[in-house]
Amino acid sequence: MAEYGHKFRRAGPTLDVPPDFKTRLEKFPRLHFLYASLTEPGLLSDVIGLSREPELLPAKVLGFRLILQGTRSYLTRKAGETAAGVMHEIHSLDEQQKLLNYESEASRDTLDHEPQSNMSSKPVVTLCQIFFDDGTKKIGSTVVWE
Repeated sequence: MAEYGHKFRRAGPTLDVPPDFKTRLEKFPRLHFLYASLTEPGLLSDVIGLSREPELLPAKVLGFRLILQGTRSYLTRKAGETAAGVMHEIHSLDEQQKLLNYESEASRDTLDHEPQSNMSSKPVVTLCQIFFDDGTKKIGSTVVWE
């Protein structure tokens, strides 16, 4: 996974990690949990360069929480908590990198002006379990701040 230039981490005690999870993270398409402004289909389409607005499914992740800092929301790890957002299927490493770049660039001003910030200066991609309204769950990824 070193060729991606970012880290994949296991998230929370509720994650049922399949034996082939590393292989799954290296293949696309892959489910990806989105939150905050990226739940807007138009913005997501602009960020990753889609020709039309995507269909997004309501979803949740366990072991994470959304925190508001300044005008931005950030996903952080928090055992026992749940964060709501949407699921989108990403199709390439390029799309994943565009999501990371968006989080990093859109957040730079907020983090630079928040002296109490305890988050890292960069977001990372992490493994997560995505839960859907119908009770199903799937392994996917998300961007998390630490």
